[in-house]
Amino acid sequence: MRLVELPYRAVTANAEASSPAPPEATSKGGRAFRMLRQRDDGGEIAPDAMSRALRQREALVQLVPKVGGVIRNAWTALGPATTLGGRVKTIHVDPTDPHLLLAGAATGGIWHSENAGASWLPVNDFLGSLAISSFAHDAGNPSVIYAGTSEYYYTATQGIGILKSIDDGRSWQRLPATDPVASNNWTYVMRVAAHPTAPGVVLAGTWTGALRSADSGATWTKVFSRVAFDGHFTIVLDVRFNPVDPNQVLLGLEDSAVAYSDDAGFTWTKVQIAPAVNKRGTGRVELAFARTVSGLAYASVVRNGGEVWKSSDAGHTWTLTSTPGHLHGNNSVNAIWVDPVNAQHVIVGGVDLWRSVDGGQTFLQISDWQRWPTSAHADQHALVAEPGYDGTTNARIYIAGDGGVYLANNILATTTTSGWTNLNNGLNAVQFWGGAASPTAGGLFVGGTQDNGTLTLQRAGNQWFRWFGGDGGSTAIDPTNPTLWYGELTYAAAFRSLDGGVNANYICAGISDAHTATATFAPCGLGTSGEANFIAPTVLDSNQPGRLLVGANSLWVPDDARVPMPTWHSIKVPSTGVTASGGGNWISAIAVQPGDSNVVWIGHNNGELYVSIDALSVSPTWRAVTGLPARFVTRIVFDPANANRVYVAFGGFTAGNLYVTDNGGTSWTGVGAALPAAPILALAIGRHNSQFLYAGTEVGLFATEDGGQSWSASNDGPANVPVEELSWLDDNTIIAATHGRGAFLALTDGSGPVDAVEYYYSAWNFYFETAFPDEIAALDGGAFGGAWQRTGQTFKVWPQATGSASATCRFFST
Repeated sequence: MRLVELPYRAVTANAEASSPAPPEATSKGGRAFRMLRQRDDGGEIAPDAMSRALRQREALVQLVPKVGGVIRNAWTALGPATTLGGRVKTIHVDPTDPHLLLAGAATGGIWHSENAGASWLPVNDFLGSLAISSFAHDAGNPSVIYAGTSEYYYTATQGIGILKSIDDGRSWQRLPATDPVASNNWTYVMRVAAHPTAPGVVLAGTWTGALRSADSGATWTKVFSRVAFDGHFTIVLDVRFNPVDPNQVLLGLEDSAVAYSDDAGFTWTKVQIAPAVNKRGTGRVELAFARTVSGLAYASVVRNGGEVWKSSDAGHTWTLTSTPGHLHGNNSVNAIWVDPVNAQHVIVGGVDLWRSVDGGQTFLQISDWQRWPTSAHADQHALVAEPGYDGTTNARIYIAGDGGVYLANNILATTTTSGWTNLNNGLNAVQFWGGAASPTAGGLFVGGTQDNGTLTLQRAGNQWFRWFGGDGGSTAIDPTNPTLWYGELTYAAAFRSLDGGVNANYICAGISDAHTATATFAPCGLGTSGEANFIAPTVLDSNQPGRLLVGANSLWVPDDARVPMPTWHSIKVPSTGVTASGGGNWISAIAVQPGDSNVVWIGHNNGELYVSIDALSVSPTWRAVTGLPARFVTRIVFDPANANRVYVAFGGFTAGNLYVTDNGGTSWTGVGAALPAAPILALAIGRHNSQFLYAGTEVGLFATEDGGQSWSASNDGPANVPVEELSWLDDNTIIAATHGRGAFLALTDGSGPVDAVEYYYSAWNFYFETAFPDEIAALDGGAFGGAWQRTGQTFKVWPQATGSASATCRFFST
């Protein structure tokens, strides 16, 4: 299938007149939201929670013909995978062949290119972890590559330690000694670095400090421990060997600090570059050594908007050179690179990229995210030169960021409007937060993404386009008007397009607890408080088009969401409850009963659940529903075949995250005990068979054919990735929106499996298998003189064809 992506569709000025949100607020908000959904009843997240959940997933993998009516190999990647690449954290270029590239995505896994980024393929959809933080190749053999796993900032995704490849990154295995279940040192690996001349020597920077291996990762020794100060900790974010003298090594820490070693990483001394503020999550330091000047190192520091410091003695002392302001106070983005042939040339990356040609004294902006796709995308994570870089005939460097992979054709001449090549063909690491599908207009899918706006897929022609910028969240499509779309920026800042994405505008004025108003950005008017989840639930009432329910601190509905500027009313007062972690107890999930808009259920961050049976009244009454966990309510779903049956899903890396009631919440039955102990993020019910349930979790997609008594996973798709949304395109087609691998589509047949029976005819030495009841009855009754006898083998088959598959109900062979 060929995917065509239109990079951008213009929107009205009031939709994106200014930056959607301060980068620092967006980064911290996304991380806090992800962690909130991962906390257990006590507000905790175990350091080995992800590793344990992934092992439980492996135990459920069943390579059966179907899972939940989805035929094997039925999942199709929909993209987007051309202009938009998604959040890529690291790049590796083979030192012996510049055509061989690896890209590591924040939650999208490892991607491989054999043509210098002209096209990409995923290495393995089901690696132990798809959260890749860094790469390093061994000094003795460039085919040996190490990959750190986790995404500490923004997505708050635990890793599984360090992966190792011995075949240029084509296959990977975890280093057993780095299992977080055995040691929580390995929950978050921020950086791996290999000694440039000593084979087998590797350093790893983790959330507990730095560890060193001298035997290619078989064993590790803790060489630098995180330092407690004022109740907070410093973590190792960067590790750099001096290529001129590998005995000199630097660690980049938080709180404007570094550590230096003069003995190849055995012993360390901590140095405060700038005064400490004793606060975790501030002052991130990224480092780069010069190759042409011994002992010269640069540091990019998240301080005062972005500072650049210089050391002439391999990190022992530091001097502030300039404050280009490239980081905007955002700890989740930071990158620095020094020209390998001219130490005066320095590139720093934060929201955009800046170049210095005078050793960091002055900087010129060379990329502008607001000019994307002409310029590089926003939010930079890594800069890597081609192996043959000489600064004249070859001045190419690769950039990894939230928009994927870009090439600066000549980094010394690149400007905000020229010199950039997009290298995202086939690379799909887009992180969806939500989505909605509709069969109208040939099939539509509208989804909100992390830092890549709100996108629409038009199935007719398989075209993607972006029609609203910033971070996108919940979305909805009017069932009676295929050009009327709704979306959410963050914090309940609802917007709408009346003409299929040509124009769009905010419609949240009047929602007093929506996105916080600032002097430069007030999407919902002045005085708003931002008392809402980072991704707030926004649900369109399928019974009454125009009735859009938005959950923040209160529950809000408009008179009519289709009018130019809706008037909003609160129909539920804020909860007085608190969360175990101390955050606001905002509304986290909303559901309206199909066929009756008076019946509305809502859930909160702390597990509180309420139902109203008069939600259309001016002042609805709400009844508290009890008997469920005190965790984040992620989803509330009505059974379309039984309005009295309601499913409620929860977050938390803990067991038992799915419950069902048939009596309005008077009693509950757990139906998720067989699932991994991981947050359930999305839930869908089969259109033809309500016993078929699909659960999108933090560790992938699972399905059941018996109402949740047993669950299965499959290595056929969509991927080992958080599944944020499950939406029916039509009665037989489901779309999964993932947080790291874009969107996937699968066809289902909707029918349940039936028994096929095997018979044997000894005189002919032939077997006959059939699922037809009349044939089974005839053979069991002695047809053909009783020559055909059961072998005792039975199995399940689906009697209907799905998609391009053929229905096979008989099999006759030796």
